[in-house]
Amino acid sequence: MASHIETVSNPNRLKSLWTSARRFAARLAPSSRAWRGATWGVVLAAALLWTVMSAYAFAPAGPLAFVLGLLGGLLAGALLGGIVMLVGALLRLVPRRHGWAWKTGAGTLAARLHDSLVILACTWQALYFNLIPFRL
Repeated sequence: MASHIETVSNPNRLKSLWTSARRFAARLAPSSRAWRGATWGVVLAAALLWTVMSAYAFAPAGPLAFVLGLLGGLLAGALLGGIVMLVGALLRLVPRRHGWAWKTGAGTLAARLHDSLVILACTWQALYFNLIPFRL
């Protein structure tokens, strides 16, 4: 059995340890079925949470408001998820040497888009709750 000093000073032994550690880590990665199941779990949990929130928010206004709010939220979630997947697929097409610039730009764009959506949502709420004296 080799001592610790002999293992560290032997590059072939270090390479062998690194290779076996990488093989072990690869076996720990979930399978594609596990990823698919996790994805469905997240989607169903989000839909259930949105349904419960819609029941509390829209149901007092009537059944039509509840159904429209529920479907509108689910549609918005599906569209946003599709946009995120599209951006991810487009960023995978960028060569690795240029990827950092595109990914930084996408992060900046996402932050600006988030700010715009927050401003839009606050304005809509102010109009809806008559905080601004104007009707659409």
